[in-house]
Amino acid sequence: MAANILAFCSYRSVDKARVQEITQRLVAAGIEPWWDTWDIQPGDSFVARINEGLHKSDVGLIFLSHRTQESPWVRSEIESLTRQAIEEKKPLFLVMLDADAPVPELLRTRSRLEARDVNALIEAIYQRVQKPSVAPPRWTHRDRQCHIMVHEVAPHRLQVQATLDARSLGAAQEVQLDADFYFSYQDFLRSTPHGSRVPAEDRISQRDRDLVRLGQAMGRAVLPGPIGTELATTLHEAQTTGDSLTLIFETAIPKLLAMPFEAARLADGRVLALEPGVRVLRRFTPATSTGIAPLPGPLRLLVAVGAPDEGQTANVMLDQEAELQTILDAVEPARQQGDAAVRILEVAHPREIQRALLAQDYHVLHISGHGRAGMIEMEDEDRRAVAMTAADLADAIRQSGRRVPLIVLASCLSGAGDSDTVSMAQGLLEHGMPLVLAMQSSVPDWYSTHLVGALYQHLSHMQLPLTSHAMALARHEVETERRQARAHGAARAALSGRVRHAVALLSGHGVSSVGARPAAGSTDSCLTTAGGDPGAAAVHRRSHWSPCRAASGATCAA
Repeated sequence: MAANILAFCSYRSVDKARVQEITQRLVAAGIEPWWDTWDIQPGDSFVARINEGLHKSDVGLIFLSHRTQESPWVRSEIESLTRQAIEEKKPLFLVMLDADAPVPELLRTRSRLEARDVNALIEAIYQRVQKPSVAPPRWTHRDRQCHIMVHEVAPHRLQVQATLDARSLGAAQEVQLDADFYFSYQDFLRSTPHGSRVPAEDRISQRDRDLVRLGQAMGRAVLPGPIGTELATTLHEAQTTGDSLTLIFETAIPKLLAMPFEAARLADGRVLALEPGVRVLRRFTPATSTGIAPLPGPLRLLVAVGAPDEGQTANVMLDQEAELQTILDAVEPARQQGDAAVRILEVAHPREIQRALLAQDYHVLHISGHGRAGMIEMEDEDRRAVAMTAADLADAIRQSGRRVPLIVLASCLSGAGDSDTVSMAQGLLEHGMPLVLAMQSSVPDWYSTHLVGALYQHLSHMQLPLTSHAMALARHEVETERRQARAHGAARAALSGRVRHAVALLSGHGVSSVGARPAAGSTDSCLTTAGGDPGAAAVHRRSHWSPCRAASGATCAA
């Protein structure tokens, strides 16, 4: 049985109570803290015991507060831990008891964790040291992967085959689709209209029942027989051990790429996409992307919001000030520590996106505007509407000589196509873009803004910034908020439940990392962070409000 990880804790005695709360949670996670209260007994030479702890520890934890550097003993411990981190490659973590506590000069380039982020600290320790815990039994985190390949063999008949951790789950199965199945989420929304004269509570209940039927039909279609049984067992095991489960739905057929996989339910009624620890990803197999080498930090977001002037567009203007403020607020804690930066383009046009990328790499390109199948409405210098296609955006990115790890299309129908037009998201994959987050239907502003804000908040705080992981957390968080809103009678938020499976993460190569932190002597895939000035992050836009992001002529699900 492997030995417990030993973590040396350096702190001021005045901060003892706050540190003890954290060390008790480390103990529960199988990590053994070394700190004076427990490891120096009456009669011991405290200098010898401290030296012994520094020598034997696997990792160092420095708890920083406003009072830390007043202690010469703590300063000496910090010097020793810093030397070990540089010369011996021993992992070292900074825990901010006070968010604005001063940081020693040699440690300012290191990322920091807030005292409340104990779970993140535990995960970071296990990722860096890569040892299983022993009390209680715990193993190094695994990401279980299930690939589900979907083909159409005849009208309303699919062939489904799956692997779990590269192990086949049996021969391919043919499935006859039933009346509750829809090939796209947009088709589902069109097929279930609810009159405005129906009481709001009745509409909510009916929409919930519609979603259940859709989820059951999707489960029968893509999780048939042994696939669903094996996934139910694997999900139980993963939630017991703390592992994650990534579902990758793969297809070469554009029509099947639009299927509402996120709605799929197991036989016991659970929605996989809403289960803790489950990540859902779509992979378009004909896509040509080969992935991107992880970019160094800080996490950089480039934001382009299409907002033509009134009279220059047929669409109602969006509440872009609320959206931009949500993005800024989501990354503000990370920005204050130098871990994130946001640039908002004054003119949201493909040419301006290209210019921004020529100047600097960005981890995320956030595109927002009214949309319909195959295009998003942007703007020119005169605030006139400009229709941007996937080819326009892909050309702008390619001509910059850069590659963007993640493109977020916060626009209605950006993940939906029709018989003549591929979706904006699919078009970007076909043009070699690696990862796209898109909306499969008309999405209310409330839902889109909250979901994207939660996504960026999680990405900016993650040691391992995987988009699929951040998206799973954001989806679960917003769904919890929606259910609470319904419980308190907030009809607007509750009605958004109808589109809670309408956001899809599509990949051209199956990897969803947005960056890396190349720590000394380590190959961990996590985001390194350094200072960044938000500069153009001030909000100076018009504030007319539209309930959804569908372009004129498209159906709104709000």
